[in-house]
Amino acid sequence: MHPKLNGVLFERAHIIDEVRPSWLEGPFANRTSLVSGNFFMDTLPRGADAYLLKQVMHDWGDKEARAILENVRRAMQDRPEGSDGGRGARDRRINSTLLIVDRMMQKHATAVESQGTAFADLIMMSMFASGYERFAADFDRVLSQAGFEIVRVLPTRSAFFIIEARPANFHS
Repeated sequence: MHPKLNGVLFERAHIIDEVRPSWLEGPFANRTSLVSGNFFMDTLPRGADAYLLKQVMHDWGDKEARAILENVRRAMQDRPEGSDGGRGARDRRINSTLLIVDRMMQKHATAVESQGTAFADLIMMSMFASGYERFAADFDRVLSQAGFEIVRVLPTRSAFFIIEARPANFHS
């Protein structure tokens, strides 16, 4: 599926070390790079078409989440040589997309829907000092503070939502 897509898994060193043996034997080995680092302190892989944060945001409070998002935005701005689509140096638009896959608290959810997310929120608060499950307005606020705007929010058949965001200065 999508044989021309390539990806980079950016994760802490001990996770990369753990997954490397099985990843290299898997179907995406020739299309994926494994890069270790810390998304607070290190430069993220630059100039990608899309950045995916899956179940990351709920681990962190707003200050830390904003730091992660600002680091992603910097990586988006840092397009590699020749990746400007022929526009040249005059047009420095950022055309990367941010995809966030995470739970989202719902104000008008059914008891069953809200129960799982509320339980996950309790777990986040007990495991991480500042992590929590966010409402849509919380995502919008922290994304906006980091220089992003939400393009759309897509529900899935699970408790997770996909939030598509772009740098706030993007004009298609």
